[in-house]
Amino acid sequence: MADVIDRKAATQNFANEIWTVADILHGPFNDDEYGEVILPFSLLRRFECVLDPKKTAVQAGAETLDEMGIRGDDQYSQLCAVAGLPFYNLSNYRLSNLGQTHTKENLIAYKNSFSKNVRDIFDHFEFDRICERLTKSKKIYAVVEFFKKLDMNVSARTMSNLYEELIWRFADSKHKASKEYLTPRDVVHLASCLVLNSDKEVLTSQNALLRTCYDPTCGTCGFITDAMDYIREQAPNDDLRTRIIPSGQEINDVSWAMGKAMMLLYGCEDDQKTTSMSDLSTGIRYGNTLTNDLHAGTTFDYVFSNPPFGMDWKDVQAEVKADPRFAVGLPKVSDGSMLFLTHVVKKIAEKGQGAIVLSGSPLFSGDSGSNAIRRWLFESGVVEAIVQLPGSLFYNTSIQTYLWLLNKNKSAEKEGKIALVNASELKTLIRNIGSKRYIISNDDIARISREVADFKDSDITKVCDYREFGTRTVTVQRPLRAKFVISEDSIKAVSELKPIQKLDKEAVTAICDVLRESMGEHPLGWKVTLESAFKKANVKVSKAVLNAIAKELLVRDPEGEVVKDKDGNVEYDSELKQTENVPLLDNVEEYFKTEVLPFVPDAVIDTSVVDEKDGQVGPVSYEINFNKYFYKYEPPRDPVVIAAEIVALEEETSQMMKELFR
Repeated sequence: MADVIDRKAATQNFANEIWTVADILHGPFNDDEYGEVILPFSLLRRFECVLDPKKTAVQAGAETLDEMGIRGDDQYSQLCAVAGLPFYNLSNYRLSNLGQTHTKENLIAYKNSFSKNVRDIFDHFEFDRICERLTKSKKIYAVVEFFKKLDMNVSARTMSNLYEELIWRFADSKHKASKEYLTPRDVVHLASCLVLNSDKEVLTSQNALLRTCYDPTCGTCGFITDAMDYIREQAPNDDLRTRIIPSGQEINDVSWAMGKAMMLLYGCEDDQKTTSMSDLSTGIRYGNTLTNDLHAGTTFDYVFSNPPFGMDWKDVQAEVKADPRFAVGLPKVSDGSMLFLTHVVKKIAEKGQGAIVLSGSPLFSGDSGSNAIRRWLFESGVVEAIVQLPGSLFYNTSIQTYLWLLNKNKSAEKEGKIALVNASELKTLIRNIGSKRYIISNDDIARISREVADFKDSDITKVCDYREFGTRTVTVQRPLRAKFVISEDSIKAVSELKPIQKLDKEAVTAICDVLRESMGEHPLGWKVTLESAFKKANVKVSKAVLNAIAKELLVRDPEGEVVKDKDGNVEYDSELKQTENVPLLDNVEEYFKTEVLPFVPDAVIDTSVVDEKDGQVGPVSYEINFNKYFYKYEPPRDPVVIAAEIVALEEETSQMMKELFR
């Protein structure tokens, strides 16, 4: 532990040293823009230091390949073999010899001489634009002079830790965009622990196992790098530990560049002999995961994600609707997080695990698409646990968040069950960073990990049959009871009916005269009497007109007769229709007998309203309410005690006022 603390302190000290370039940038750049310069220049200096020992050999190799007719990026594999690294640079420039007069032009030429994987990173950083801005503010040479003096001949792990620290410094500033795509370290580490702890073999193996890891919203690749570090910390032998093969996708330019750079740094581990020439960044793709899965057809051992909360997907609605990935259900367009949840589950391999951080809405969103997704998840058995996290954990929001733990290799005793873990009070107060007021400490992470691993009821955990979260929405009908009521108002209403208006004036007058002869209330059988009355008065009325008149004169009456159609079937009162949410574990008929009939004896179950999937009465829906399982009633305080406290405060205030004016 002491070694870990020492390494962390050294990393922070180095980051502090690099961040002093802010003294140069201050003025032309705002404090929330420093990272736009520091991140790419730190990376450039690191690449330079790593490449220096073999730079001459690489340049000679490039000349030989040119003579052989192999030019440009076609030289990649051969030059990487010479460099012993997954990247190279062919320029004669270094930060130390760019010159003071044409610094920008030389610097951009230097950047363009890197292998394509590195050039792509700098292009997404908009390095040329940053150089132009530094030139206009007459700061570019001073910045180059600053970074050329930094000694970055450090281990690859030290550099990756340093770069991660710089990324977090950038997020800790006022830069809103970076906070939006950055998941707090404590949340990331919690997810890594919960997922990897369920695969004990990967943490202890001495067989150099390979595991694939994917994040469809990878940002700076925090989930992936944390998983790598966690395995490294647990492994007793670094040479034989499990290796992670990373993959991801990101839509934001800067965060994609950061993530790809992080993976490139991990790919040149000086103590990772088996992958010293591997470019681990090749699996980090740039694009919109919802509209174009750049890892289509591939599943992964571990999948992590923290999609944007409440993300509107209206602008990609057409593409998403046409994509078979989301055929299980489409949530409302104002919140696309459940689209990512669906995608994550489908990207988990047959015996893989995953974790995704979501807001509360996926637990209970009432729209049909969200419910269809929940039903698919719960009934497929892929959800192992849902952890309610403390509020105010994220930089840009204080909302309550939930970590969904997904597992396609659940043990037999976990089948059909989901653990709800209330970790909302496991938090440590910190100095505010935006909306972030709390962290989840390592001790709290260990506690949550034990709760998930134990998978049994405790004061903060409830293990539930997934059907406890389900209900059947049973439609309850009541018979229409009514009578006929004839009055001047109802006669007027009859005369204004469309079928009546089509008749000539004499016929309308005759119909109204017949009705006036029967003023008052009548039972349902009076319709036959009315028909006879029309015949007796020689008023020709068709069946359609007669039915329209009868319908207009019909008045609901709770004490009236039951209305039936022409075939003798009971008609139901639409105004009295209601639904009952019957727990999925309950028998519908028994529930109806005990919970409905005692209060509404003439009610019946509408058996025509069935679930589309299983054909049984009542559509099925699922939702999870954490309060139902963890709410603790706190009785109100004794009024006498409260009154005494108020009196004491008044006396204290009075005494303070006396001393103030003494």
